[in-house]
Amino acid sequence: MAAQTDPIRKKNLSPLLVSVIAFLALSFLGIAGFLISLKVADSTIDHSEKHLLTSLDCYELTGWNKLSFGPDAIACKWDLRRKDNREHVILSVLAPSPADFDYTISGYVIVTEDGTKNLLSEYDWQPVKPDEPADASAADADNIRKQQLEMIDTMELKDRTLLYSEAFGNKATQESPYAGIILFDAEHNRFYFHLRSLDWREVTVPYLKGK
Repeated sequence: MAAQTDPIRKKNLSPLLVSVIAFLALSFLGIAGFLISLKVADSTIDHSEKHLLTSLDCYELTGWNKLSFGPDAIACKWDLRRKDNREHVILSVLAPSPADFDYTISGYVIVTEDGTKNLLSEYDWQPVKPDEPADASAADADNIRKQQLEMIDTMELKDRTLLYSEAFGNKATQESPYAGIILFDAEHNRFYFHLRSLDWREVTVPYLKGK
């Protein structure tokens, strides 16, 4: 005679299986929903570079952005741009990284003729040749050279006679959240700069703060 199924055991087991299956199904749906939401959120991020501000205000350049070109600066024009680097927007909200955003500031500063003479005598300036390739034998020099070439190309400076001083660049940006290349067109008393933020959390955007 076939063994009879214990009705009590059968009644106790069926709800347990249903509960387990329901729990697993809900967990799967929850994980799937989270991943889909994350994917949708990530797809809405615009990674193109956005223009934030153009200014002729030298106070904003020195005061807000803490870039110093000395007391002889008499005019300037600069742009501030931002690029969103976030790969996972939710993770970035929970644990923001300095690499989440790139803030780039570029433009020029005009100094007086006396200012040019003083700066030429105070710092060791090296000529920058737009068509000279980077030196692959030295990592640091190679990196600086690549940045110079990128800047010259981006700002269309190939027709300029440009000088570079690492010491002056370090002094001009020592209190600023930016780092990069500053080139000197002494013939026209003009500095060109193309700098990238080291940490977006330290960047001050003047038009957002209000003046």
